Amino acid sequence: MGFLEDVSKQGSSVIRTTLSDDTSIHVLNRKFCVVSLIILALLVCAKQYVGEPIQCWCPAEFAKFHVSYANSYCWIKNTYSVPFDEILPVEDVEREDTEIEYYQWVPLIFVFMAFLFYLPKIFWKGFYPKSGINIKKTLNLASDATYLGPVKRAERMVDIASYIDKWIEIRDGRTSAYQRMQAFKETLGHRGCHYGNYLTMIYMVTCALYTVNTIGQLFLVDSLLGNDFLSLGPDFVKGVSTNQKWEDLKRFPRVTFCDFNIRQLQNIQRWTVQCSLPINLFNEKMFIILWFLLVIMSFVNAVNFIYNFAMLFFPRRKNEYIKRFIDEDVLSPELRNSSRLSDVQVKFVDKYLRQDGVFLIWLINHNTSPVVASEIVAKLWKDYCDKPHVRTFLSLSSDA
Repeated sequence: MGFLEDVSKQGSSVIRTTLSDDTSIHVLNRKFCVVSLIILALLVCAKQYVGEPIQCWCPAEFAKFHVSYANSYCWIKNTYSVPFDEILPVEDVEREDTEIEYYQWVPLIFVFMAFLFYLPKIFWKGFYPKSGINIKKTLNLASDATYLGPVKRAERMVDIASYIDKWIEIRDGRTSAYQRMQAFKETLGHRGCHYGNYLTMIYMVTCALYTVNTIGQLFLVDSLLGNDFLSLGPDFVKGVSTNQKWEDLKRFPRVTFCDFNIRQLQNIQRWTVQCSLPINLFNEKMFIILWFLLVIMSFVNAVNFIYNFAMLFFPRRKNEYIKRFIDEDVLSPELRNSSRLSDVQVKFVDKYLRQDGVFLIWLINHNTSPVVASEIVAKLWKDYCDKPHVRTFLSLSSDA
């Protein structure tokens, strides 16, 4: 669903700011992290195919092609690690328990993780268009208005406000299975998809997916490696602070053992050779970088989710956010001096914009500029107050 096409463009776009239909934290996940993991995968691939990823110490009677066979066999077959101060296990089951099963698959692991980082974007792109508004188009119109002259800028604001107003009108008049079910109307009226909350809910689910993704990948890598990956970062920091050698981490063995059988006529001869895995020296650095990347992004995504939840779902924060953009001077003196103006402001946010409208203004402010967002809100506010039922309400005395 566009993953490969987007990955091909990430390298050229990750270092420059581009207008997107999501936030900078999401861009950090789907661009920076994806590109970083692809780079790690390419580096490991280069290390595997340039030079020898494994070298086995074979007996003297082995010819050159025997050594080549042993190296190839031990690379595709999992080797096992046994400390030098311990005796090699006799039983095959005991040797299999200490097998290293990941080093051949490290590039694929990184590519798969890159896809997981992009997966929430696929969800967002697949579901948000069902809200009925083209966010990318709205943001592009708002961004272009920044560089227009006063006259054309005002015309552009009228176009954007009209587009948003039409979307709100269609959104509020949309019928659905939810609206035909009275029980759900009563119990879920403030949470339903067609009550001005659909876009916000999809965005929050996307934020949750990014958070779950980074935290889940920590446990996924720990399960794939089987070498206590979760504590790799703290152990690395502790080792650096105490001048500990890299080898003392013992998660990525450099020296392993490999068993293979050679058939000579009817005789089967078993060989055990000692192998060097220089690729693991490289893998260790890559996974230390990966640990810090996942931990930092887990923290960033979790904080971003909590902040967005408070921003979009706490009524007081929502009303205060929009109120700072409202310009009462655009109204006539009669309407501006109405005792019911504060009530209309609340209805403008809660009944007209609703969650999705507030989210759209927040996204415009985030991706363009506060000035553009304030001008759009001012136009929407003026148009809302000019609606017949709102003008009638404002014209009534507070005692009526």
